[in-house]
Amino acid sequence: DQALDSLHAESAGLIAAIEVLSLPQMQGAGRLTARQTSAVIDYIGDNLAHDLSLSDLAGVAGLSRYHFGRAFKTTTGQSPYAFILQRRVDAAAEMMATSRMSVEQVAEMCGFRTTANLRRKFQQAKGMTPLAFRRSVQ
Repeated sequence: DQALDSLHAESAGLIAAIEVLSLPQMQGAGRLTARQTSAVIDYIGDNLAHDLSLSDLAGVAGLSRYHFGRAFKTTTGQSPYAFILQRRVDAAAEMMATSRMSVEQVAEMCGFRTTANLRRKFQQAKGMTPLAFRRSVQ
């Protein structure tokens, strides 16, 4: 029947078009775009000394908190908290290696609420205290 053949061909064509058009979206599903990732990472770097909330980061990416948290972890392999903590510890290590700032000053500039918190997180991440790290790189 020609009517059924035509309907079948039209349906097959429509299904193929839907598949082709949705393919790029499916590949990136659940991930941040390169632009979103770059904007969020830049925002974190620019505001490392400040309290960073999930709402702030989600706003930068233009997503809800829930979707942002999931997409960020899918994209980076880390939760936003773990990513920020790693960035803070890395920034503290850089400052300890290249400046004469006190541990207290470094803690404040890197967004740690207390010096004790910096020491604890630094020890966990680097296997030594900030001062021991400074001595090891000088």
